[in-house]
Amino acid sequence: MDVDSKKPMSQSLHGLSLLLSKNESSWNLPPIYTRVHDKLDLAEILSFFKQTHFGERLPVYFFLHDRNNLRYLLPENSPRLNQEIYFISLSEKTMNEVYAVNNILVNNDIGTFISRPGSPQKLEFKPNPPVQSFSGRRNNFHEKHLVIMTDQLLPYMALQPDYKTRAPYFESNQTFLVDEWIGRGLFSDVLEILATDLNFSYSLYTRKDGGWGSIVDGKPTGMLSNLHDGSADLILTAFAINSVRAQFANYLHPISIEYGAVFIRSQRTEDLSYKLFLNPIGKETWYLIVFVALVLGSWIYLANSGSVPWSENVRN
Repeated sequence: MDVDSKKPMSQSLHGLSLLLSKNESSWNLPPIYTRVHDKLDLAEILSFFKQTHFGERLPVYFFLHDRNNLRYLLPENSPRLNQEIYFISLSEKTMNEVYAVNNILVNNDIGTFISRPGSPQKLEFKPNPPVQSFSGRRNNFHEKHLVIMTDQLLPYMALQPDYKTRAPYFESNQTFLVDEWIGRGLFSDVLEILATDLNFSYSLYTRKDGGWGSIVDGKPTGMLSNLHDGSADLILTAFAINSVRAQFANYLHPISIEYGAVFIRSQRTEDLSYKLFLNPIGKETWYLIVFVALVLGSWIYLANSGSVPWSENVRN
């Protein structure tokens, strides 16, 4: 989720020199890297980001800079909260991250470069303690206000039955503001915890047409259209995950999973008859049961026919 303006990265970082970019499997080194590779020890930096990498994200970007470059970084043209971009200063031997959220510019010192013993020309990277993951360092939205779309979905999200007659209605986008008409539910409880832990506020809206979102003629509809055009920051409901919706929205980790199934009537039908009792067991088994019953019954009869009754034995 990009909680601020969605400016292209190339515009946000205009004038800064790209040092290298990393993805999951390799390091891509542009020509500019050849001018500094004799000093930096990439193994140390790579080790740090392998330890602090969390989940699947965009590639990690590094920029070589001096003090003059960072002077021009302002909230409106700096990296966003969800962009993993770092700045390396060889003159000051530091690496830091600069990003903007809610018009606030945040500058975190990540680590320093020190001369390697025995090879003073080589610089080793040492992270500043405590070492935190990307998500650990970016867990403050600085009171950013988010617009969230939702809808009734029991038992996860409960709306009061009369909200459509009492909640504020906005004709311009045909939505209801339902902050005061939300009941208890799994989704609303989790949202409240996230707002407290991540330091953001929010407003909850529902659509008058109740549309969640599908793709019609290549364009999203329903709540998905609000997310796509930037009028909403999040959708809080049980969206089914599919590749078509993923073209217009990013999914967070699910907090609840539901399973569905389709049941089809068997083509084999039978009327009620004595065969329903016989069918569970094969013919051979029934033949064996009848044979054993006859043999065992005959043996018991013959065994008892030549014996003295128990009552006579008692009298004797």
